[in-house]
Formats: sequence, C-alpha cells, structure tokens
Amino acid sequence: MRFTRLFVFVFALGAPLAGCGESEKAAAAAGFPERAPGLWEQLSAIDGLEARGVSRVCVDAASDQTIWAFAQGQGLCALKEAGAGGAYVTECRQGGLILTSEIALSGDFKTAYEMKIATTMKPGEKATPMEKLMASTPAPSATITARRIGECEAGQRPGDFFVGGALVSNLLERAADLQSRP
Repeated sequence: MRFTRLFVFVFALGAPLAGCGESEKAAAAAGFPERAPGLWEQLSAIDGLEARGVSRVCVDAASDQTIWAFAQGQGLCALKEAGAGGAYVTECRQGGLILTSEIALSGDFKTAYEMKIATTMKPGEKATPMEKLMASTPAPSATITARRIGECEAGQRPGDFFVGGALVSNLLERAADLQSRP
C-alpha cells in the first residue's frame, strides 16, 4: 500500500523533524535538533511487539533537511506545534488518512538521541472504506533509539539507508523519484 511505503520512507531517517520546508538555518533557529554527520544506527521498536528493527543511515548536514522538505513540499506533512524540550506535533496526510503524531525527542544529537512517537489516525473527507477501517484501529506507539557509530563508510553516500547490512535505498534519490512522478 502506498501509504505504508510513504510512512516508512518519511520516518526512515528517524529524522528529528528538521526542515519542514525551511533552510537549515531557519530550522535550527526554530529549535529543531540537527544530527551530527556520519553513520547512524537506529533501533526501531513498536510498543507491544517483540520484533525490533535495526537500520543504519548515512547522514550529512543536508539529508534530514531534504527528506522533510520533500514531505512538506508534497503537502504530506506539516509541523503543527514545536514545544520546549523536544516536544513536537506533526500532521501528515496520505490518501484519505490524517496522521497526527506527538513526538518527544531527547539526547544530544551528536552521539545519540531517542524519539518517542505516538500517532493517531483519522479519516479525511475523501477516505476510502479501507482507510476508514485503518483509522478505526489504534495506531501503535513507537520508539526510535539512535546512536552515531562513526563516519559513513567508504562508498556510502548521504541518504543511503541500510537494513541487515544491505542497502535498501538512497532516501534522497527516492524523494527525487517520488517528486518527479505525476
């Protein structure tokens, strides 16, 4: 389902909400934390499930910005509130669904951080019967714990996203590809 692929894509970086369509300077001024450039390992856990996903992503100063600028530019996500102490509320729209996420961030973003995400879904005006069914099911909460493990390895490019040691996608190229589609 396109919604699931997009949701995973937007959150794949474990991005600390940097860059809802703004320049890095404006994002930093708004209080969004910036991750240190390098290779980050992320442990993603969905509350209530035993399974945990481990991924790695190569990040430079602009890659988080680019992903969020893409999401904002496509009208998919918007920052609704930015509170003190790393509390944010975002709203993402895909198809007929509206996802509102309350996000709590902690850490120094130079060596490690944690992101707790609690999402609610509701059907929009044009929701399909399947989307209405999805919205009637409580969305699980998730926690992403990330640590910087060093520099990106030789041959890795900013945006390269790995699961199980295998390159899954370059998120920057994926954003460009999705943006070029009608």
